[in-house]
Amino acid sequence: MRRARRAAASARFRARARDRACPAARAWPAADGFRAPSAGAGRGSGRSRRSTRRLRAAPARRPTPRPARPAWICRCPAGPRWRTRGCRGPRRRRARRPRTRAESPPERADAGTRTSRDNSAMTEPYAEALATFDRLFDEAAAAGEPDRTAMVIATAGLDGRPAARNVLLKAHDERGFVFYTHLNGRKGRELQANPRAALLFYWPRVREGGVQVRIEGAVEIVGDAEADAYFAGRPRLSQLGAWASKQSETLESREAFEQRLAQIEKEFEGRDVPRPPRWSGLRVKPERIEFWYAATYRLHERHLYECDCTGKWSKRMLYP
Repeated sequence: MRRARRAAASARFRARARDRACPAARAWPAADGFRAPSAGAGRGSGRSRRSTRRLRAAPARRPTPRPARPAWICRCPAGPRWRTRGCRGPRRRRARRPRTRAESPPERADAGTRTSRDNSAMTEPYAEALATFDRLFDEAAAAGEPDRTAMVIATAGLDGRPAARNVLLKAHDERGFVFYTHLNGRKGRELQANPRAALLFYWPRVREGGVQVRIEGAVEIVGDAEADAYFAGRPRLSQLGAWASKQSETLESREAFEQRLAQIEKEFEGRDVPRPPRWSGLRVKPERIEFWYAATYRLHERHLYECDCTGKWSKRMLYP
């Protein structure tokens, strides 16, 4: 009797467990090679309770979040800033559609600029400075200056030691002020190592007490065609001297130089003298131009024209 009651209770418990279990538990009898637990399996109801716990449907697990891709970080110094701001690198700019002529803004003529001979924009203060130089240059010739083209040029090497000497101005225009020399001499070597120079014109016979013109700027070598054209117009003896002279090098005696000159003259006898390969012109491109007008009691008048880093020229006066 007791055994029958126990079997009936076990059957009822298994039925309830099947109803609460997952669909796989209900399909146990139909599973291949798998049998459901019988009524006499195990002792007591504890084992059946543990078995049914395994058959309950497991709660749905939340999907594991996919790890985020690490932000792209540039190796430049701005990389840490991008990392802190969560930036994934520079944005790609969209290609702009080129404007048609109808969409383009109308071109405006700038009254403060004009075009120079080398097609570069020349602002009004710079044009005024060049016009003032031309006027004073003509006044120097009318006043009887011995050589109005004479000018002092100051240079400095990489060691910072300054050097100054007189040279002759051979050309000037909007591009700059040109003189010619040996590129292997001290002057040429310094200007190639440190291409900046200062020029000084002094005409004591101009105006009441004299005029000074100071020019500072970068230096560049003129083109071969320009240098060849100037060299072809020099006197023949000057052309031969350019070949005979080893500028700034030690000379044993004057006789040694005259012998070398005679040898060069014999070498080019009966034909044109070409320009030496290391003889050329240097152009000083102005960045500052100052006009100094002498006055009594040292109450001089000074006007400065200067160019800033953007290429814009301005004019101002200076105390004497």
